Amino acid sequence: MRIGECIRANRKVIRASKTWLAIQVGVHRNTIANWENGRGEPNASQIAALAIAMGVSVADLIHGVIPESVILVGC
Repeated sequence: MRIGECIRANRKVIRASKTWLAIQVGVHRNTIANWENGRGEPNASQIAALAIAMGVSVADLIHGVIPESVILVGC
């Protein structure tokens, strides 16, 4: 799983908008959209900020671990 897919899945679990997540990470909303669509990837500090904002570990985000609740709701 690409990191962008994992970002999207985790964002949906916490029911966060791209705008909210972008503010937390310190990037533009379009940057989140680009990551989720496979057009670029976050750097190390952005991955750490994403993990903190979404309440997941950096390892889970990097390795593409999907929270069970995403699987249960079919996201």
